[in-house]
Amino acid sequence: MQVGFSSRAWDFVDKAVKARHTRSLAIQLNGDVMEMLKRDLAEEPYKVIKERATFLKRWTSRCKELEAHESVVHSRLDLHLQSVFLGNA
Repeated sequence: MQVGFSSRAWDFVDKAVKARHTRSLAIQLNGDVMEMLKRDLAEEPYKVIKERATFLKRWTSRCKELEAHESVVHSRLDLHLQSVFLGNA
């Protein structure tokens, strides 16, 4: 037995946003988010996952590259600022 109706994923999101459920009133999706959703829902899941993994790998690598420089910058800060930036407050 099937309950409900079949619908494409994007049609479902579009109807849900238009329905303006009380919970969704607090969440206003801007154009960039809507475009991202359209792209992600239209693309093959493995391609979306691969793109996200590549993005995370790139920025994780960049964080590691900057780690030493960030330590030097933090060590030159006044003590009260070090506690804010390093979470020792």
